[in-house]
Amino acid sequence: MRISNKSGRPAGRQHRRVVLAALAATALSLGQVRTAAADATISIDATSTLPLGNGNSNVLPVLKNVFQSGNAPGSVSGGADAGDPMLPLLAGIGTKRARLLMVDEYCDIDAQGTFGGHNLITGNFDTPDCAQVAWQIDWLLKANLSPHMAVASHMPINFIPFGEPETWGDRRIDPLNANSPKIIDHYKNYAKKLVRYIATRAFAGGAQTAIFEVSNEIDIAADYPVCNGSTCTPPDLGPWKRWLWWIDPTKYVIYGNSQAYAITGEDNPQLGFPYNGDVRRLGRNLLPVQKLFADAITAVNTELSQNSLYNGKTIEIAGPAMAGWNLIVRPQGAGASLEEQFIEQVFNPYALPYGAKFNMPLDRFSFHYYGSVEALGAHTVQDACADVTQPFALFEQLTNAYKAKLSTFSMQNVPLFLSEWGPSSCPNGDVNFSHKGAAWVAAFLPEALAQGVTMGSFLAVEDRLVYGGTPLLGTASLLHTYGGEPPYTFLPKPPPTCSRCIA
Repeated sequence: MRISNKSGRPAGRQHRRVVLAALAATALSLGQVRTAAADATISIDATSTLPLGNGNSNVLPVLKNVFQSGNAPGSVSGGADAGDPMLPLLAGIGTKRARLLMVDEYCDIDAQGTFGGHNLITGNFDTPDCAQVAWQIDWLLKANLSPHMAVASHMPINFIPFGEPETWGDRRIDPLNANSPKIIDHYKNYAKKLVRYIATRAFAGGAQTAIFEVSNEIDIAADYPVCNGSTCTPPDLGPWKRWLWWIDPTKYVIYGNSQAYAITGEDNPQLGFPYNGDVRRLGRNLLPVQKLFADAITAVNTELSQNSLYNGKTIEIAGPAMAGWNLIVRPQGAGASLEEQFIEQVFNPYALPYGAKFNMPLDRFSFHYYGSVEALGAHTVQDACADVTQPFALFEQLTNAYKAKLSTFSMQNVPLFLSEWGPSSCPNGDVNFSHKGAAWVAAFLPEALAQGVTMGSFLAVEDRLVYGGTPLLGTASLLHTYGGEPPYTFLPKPPPTCSRCIA
C-alpha cells in the first residue's frame, strides 16, 4: 500500500487524519460530529508500498512487526496440532510471536542450584522442567510462534524465606555454611537458568528469537498495603502476590502518603508507600531486576554463540514496559517521567545517584499505549474508554519524549517496541470488537510508523485472559473465543481483520 500526499505533508499523518474523521463518523451519529475538510488530497495505491521518510523505503515488514503478536495466556487451548481451529486464523493474521506474561511464576531453583518448577497439583518441586513455561512455549512452537517473555513480576517461592532482596546484603542461603552461595548470587544463577531454559527450549523447536521484558507496567502495578485499623502491611511475597518485591518495606512509612518522583530522592525513609508513578518502583524495584536479567541474557547469548546448534538465534532484552503513567497523569509535574529516568540510569555512566550501577544493554525500548488514553483530558475514565476518536497527540508526546532522551545518550538507534497496545484499554463498550476499533487500528498503524515504532504486540491473541476463563468480548484481542468448553470456536475481530491487507 502506498499513500501519497499531494500537499507534501508526511503521508502517515495525513492518512490517519482522514481515517480518524471516518472513525468519528462511525462512532457518533452524523448529527453529533463535524469534521474539518482535509487540506490535501489523498490517493491510495493498494498495489505499491507505504513510503517512510523519503518515500523509497518499503515498510511492509515493519507494519507486520507492529501487529503480528499478542499476549497469549489463554490461548493454550489443549495443544496446537492440525485440528486446532485457532492455527489457520493466526496464520491468516500473520501472527509471528506471542507474549507470555507471568508464566514463570512457579519456576525456581533449589538450594543446590537445580532449576525446575513447583507442581501446582502435588506441591512438589519438579526438575528439570518448569511445567507452566514448558506447556505454553511448546504450544507456541507448534503454532510457529516465537516467545516474548515478561518475567520476574514476583518472587520465586524458594526465595521467600530470605525476605526482600534489599535486605540480602552479603547473607548466604545457608547462614551456617560459609561456602554456600550468597543469596544475591543464588538469584543471579536462577535468572541465568531461566533465560537459558526458555531460549534453548524455544530454539530447539525452531524459534529464531526470544525477547525478554522484566515485570509489567511496574509504574501502576497494583500492590497496595493491607490495613487493619492503623496497622498496615504489604502483600505477601511469592507468585501472584507482591509486585514491589525487591524493596524493603521497613525503609519507608507504609501508611504514609509522601511520594518521590526524582530518583535522587528515593532513599528518604520518611516517604510513604510508593503508589502509582513513585520513582521507587523504578530505582528500588525494576532497575535492579532488569540489570540482573540483562546480565543473564548477555551471558547466555555468549554461551550459545559458541554452539553451532544456535547459529543465527538471538535473545533480546527490552524494557521498561511501562504504562506511561508519569507522562499521562504527570504526578511529578514538569519533572522527568519514570521512562526518561530509566533511560538515564541505563545509558548514562554518570547518572545521579547511582553512576553506572544500572548501566546495561537494552535491545529495544518498550512501552504500552491504548487509544482510549487520548480522551482522558476530555472525559471521565469510564467515558474515555469508549472514545477513540481523538488524534494521537499523547502518543506523539510519549514517543517524542522517549526518542529525545535516547538521543541524549546517542542511543537513537535503540528501536521503539510497543509491547502492549490496542484501541481501548477497557473491556466495556464495543470499541474493541467493532468497526470503531478497526478504523482506529487503520489510523494508528501509519502513526506508529511515523513515530518510529518497529515492533509491537496487540494486547491479547484471544479474549480469554486466563486458560479456561470466560471470554470477555470487549477485550482488545485478535480473536474472540466462542463456546464454554472445548472444542472452542475462534472468530476474528474487526480490528485485526484490517491487518489482513498487510499480513
